[in-house]
Amino acid sequence: MIPFKRYVEGSPNAHHYPLGLLPRKISYKLAGDIIVTSYALDDRDYRMEGSRRVMLSALPTLKRTNCEVLLQKLYGKVTVLIIFSGDIPYSDYKSGLEWHRALDFVDRTHFLLNYPCPVGMSYFHKRYVASIASSLVDRVTFSCLTSKLSFEDTIGLHQYRRQFTSVLLLDKFGYIRWHAAGRPTRESTFLLKESYERLVKE
Repeated sequence: MIPFKRYVEGSPNAHHYPLGLLPRKISYKLAGDIIVTSYALDDRDYRMEGSRRVMLSALPTLKRTNCEVLLQKLYGKVTVLIIFSGDIPYSDYKSGLEWHRALDFVDRTHFLLNYPCPVGMSYFHKRYVASIASSLVDRVTFSCLTSKLSFEDTIGLHQYRRQFTSVLLLDKFGYIRWHAAGRPTRESTFLLKESYERLVKE
C-alpha cells in the first residue's frame, strides 16, 4: 500500500501526493482523446542581440494551434503538467506560477487551463484565455482544454477539487508517476524533485 498525504479541511497546502515515485503499472495514463488549444510566442516579436532575444513589444503576439491531442504533445519527454481551473485564489495561473518558481530543477513545465468555453460565450472565452496566455507564454508552454473532461479524466488528472491547482509528473509515455493538489510546500517540492530525478534516469 502506497501512503499519500491527506487533505486537511480548509488548508490550501499541497495534499494527496505519494511519498515517492509511483510504479508505471499502477499509474494513470493520459487519455488519447483530451484535445487542447495551444498558445506560443510569435517569433516575429523578437530580435536577436548577440545571443540574447529582445522582446519588441510589451504585449506578446500569440501563435495559436487548435485541436492538438495533449498526449501526443507531451509524449517522449518527462514533463511536469500544472493544471488550473482559473478559480481564484488557489487555482488561477498565479498559483500555478508558485509551483513553477519552486521547480527550478525541471526542464519542461506545461500549463493547462481546465476551463472549456461555456455555451454562447466564445468571444469572451477567447479573450480570457488570450489574456492568460499573454502572461505565461514567455515562461512556460500553455494550452487550454477545448471540452469538458470526462468523469474518469477528472479523477485521473486530480481535478476533483477544482479550487486547487493540480501538479502531475508525467513520464515520457504519458503516465502520471507523481501528483499533488494545492499550493507547494517544502515537503511536496522535495518529494517532487526526488521523483523527477529518479524518473529522468529511468
